[in-house]
Amino acid sequence: DPALVLLAGAPLPDIKVDEHSFAQLQVSAKRVLMTENEINFLVLPPMADTVAVFTAGYGFDAVGKADWIRRAEVLYWG
Repeated sequence: DPALVLLAGAPLPDIKVDEHSFAQLQVSAKRVLMTENEINFLVLPPMADTVAVFTAGYGFDAVGKADWIRRAEVLYWG
């Protein structure tokens, strides 16, 4: 959702962060869509209250460390 604030009060459509920074984000999204495929990630349409996370096919250990993600519905699109 382009209206969601991800960092420092500024809406950002696309960011790249390391695991520690990912865990420190404070995201209010109701839904998190995880994908390992870059094409799937790039063609996602804007979705209300949704953040997409591209894991690059390697998994992403930080997901479990991010408190904000535990408050959201998490979906996987392979």
